[in-house]
Amino acid sequence: MTKKIISFIMSLILMMSVLIFSASAEQMDTGVSVSAKAAIVSEITTGQVLYEKNSGKRMNPIGISNILVLLTAVNNAPDLNALVEIKQDVLDVAVENTVGVLEDGEKYRLEDLLYLIILKNDSAAGAVVADYVGGSQEAFVEQMNALAQSYGMTNSLFSNAIGEYGLADDNYTDCLDTVKLMTEAIYNRNVANILSSQSHEMAAEGKDKFTINTVCPIMQTDNSNYYEDIYCGFADYDKKTSGCMVSSTEKDGLKLVCVMFNGNENKNCAATKSLYEWAYSLDRHVCVKRGDVLEKVDVTQSYTKLKCVSLTDVTYLCDDSFDENKLTVEHTIEEKLIAPIKKNDKIGIINVRYDGVLVGTISLVAGNDVEISMGEKITTPPLMLRLALLGFVVIVILVVFLIYRKRWLKVKN
Repeated sequence: MTKKIISFIMSLILMMSVLIFSASAEQMDTGVSVSAKAAIVSEITTGQVLYEKNSGKRMNPIGISNILVLLTAVNNAPDLNALVEIKQDVLDVAVENTVGVLEDGEKYRLEDLLYLIILKNDSAAGAVVADYVGGSQEAFVEQMNALAQSYGMTNSLFSNAIGEYGLADDNYTDCLDTVKLMTEAIYNRNVANILSSQSHEMAAEGKDKFTINTVCPIMQTDNSNYYEDIYCGFADYDKKTSGCMVSSTEKDGLKLVCVMFNGNENKNCAATKSLYEWAYSLDRHVCVKRGDVLEKVDVTQSYTKLKCVSLTDVTYLCDDSFDENKLTVEHTIEEKLIAPIKKNDKIGIINVRYDGVLVGTISLVAGNDVEISMGEKITTPPLMLRLALLGFVVIVILVVFLIYRKRWLKVKN
């Protein structure tokens, strides 16, 4: 358990440092005009920041916080198929951004309510989910903030679960933290399924089914802003903050996240698509291949050597200005490895630096199973010692042979 806790803390620290230091590195020329007040494009696997604009500036999250609502509900609710009763006093909490779907006394599956939150930005659904999962709005918001901190979102604080504008000192996040949030969402199957949906069919208990469609323009197939390679997407609009959008895409094995805060909806979509296409046009320098053995180490309680390998290909994205001599790759292994260790268990990290600046990190994992070895380990002596011992044994045998041969000849005579 201690090893897992240490590994978890190490992951958080490294994820935070990668994103922070990467944003300060010299940026490549994208040729893309970004009008949003804050933006970022990051490669998910290593955390390499490809483009950033005010990425550490605190922004009001408005509906972007719905992604955290979704993750909090999935992480804390025992059953997504549970029926949730709609109560009028809870509906009254959300006075804005409601689509009028939910009515007092109805019962919906919890999962359907989560789809309603993400696809329609329905604040009423957010209030209902918060009350059901957390027991109260306040308790659920505490769960949200605790989960955000566990993701390493150190520059974020959330004041409500309904995606509404909050005071600047109690409701904020930034682009770097939003990348962390989106990365967690992508790697959670239940959450990713909802975020990647363009539509969803749902119904209150005992009533007819109906279909809801996403309001995220970059995911709408009949919208001129549609981008076919989008994997997950979410967008919201608030009069005080203008449009915000976060999305992820995967193409040719490259996974990207793009965040836009406070910008025109159409311009956000256009900039997002252009940045994605620019990122896909970059060269890919493979620093380490998946499965490459970087080191073999001893493991406590076992005689088996552990192979330290990369979890995936470690790829650095670059343009024509790339200088391979400035790129360095280093790995760090946990201080004490104790058997048993299973293949693909995380045992450390691989850091990628360009011109001294940390630009990416990836997990260092076990390349083989290491079981606990029973009994005392038999150490093989060095070669010279073995040869000396062999020579001594041969001499002893010869001496014994000569002595007994002499005695045998005397007896014979």
